[in-house]
Order: sequence, then C-alpha cells, then structure tokens
Amino acid sequence: MAKILVADDEVQLTDLLAEIVAEHGHEAFRAYNGRDALLLAKREIPDLIIADVMMPHMSGFELFRAIRAEHSLNNTRIVLISAAFTI
Repeated sequence: MAKILVADDEVQLTDLLAEIVAEHGHEAFRAYNGRDALLLAKREIPDLIIADVMMPHMSGFELFRAIRAEHSLNNTRIVLISAAFTI
C-alpha cells in the first residue's frame, strides 16, 4: 500500500482521484491548494504526489520545487497534471 497525496483546487476532481487511489488499495490524502499540499506532504511523507499545475497559494511547479527542497521528501515521486492547454 502506498501513501498518495492528490492536490487540485477542483474539489470534484480531487475527490474522484482520491477515491480511485483508495479503490486500488492505497492510502489517499487530499489537498485543495498548493500550500496545504506542502504541509500535508511534510506531515505524511507520501510515496507519490499527484498535483495540478494551476492551484491557488502555490502552483504545482512551486510545490514541486518546495518538495525537492525538503530532505524528508527526497524519495517522493511527483506527477503534475493540467487540463489547461494552448493551441
């Protein structure tokens, strides 16, 4: 069982992804902005973080840099997602 943090300001998407994670037997944690995701990551030390790129208080890119700066989170994998695109 892995500890997985899902961070997205879209509540329905965050809840859906967390439910899918839990259905596959993993422990899911939810954060609805980047700042809360960082605090939760420091407390829970997840194995994986799935985070939106565009979030309030701290973007996914800023979260990525902050996670990499934390020694205790060196082994945490990060997947950044986004529904935004340009043509």
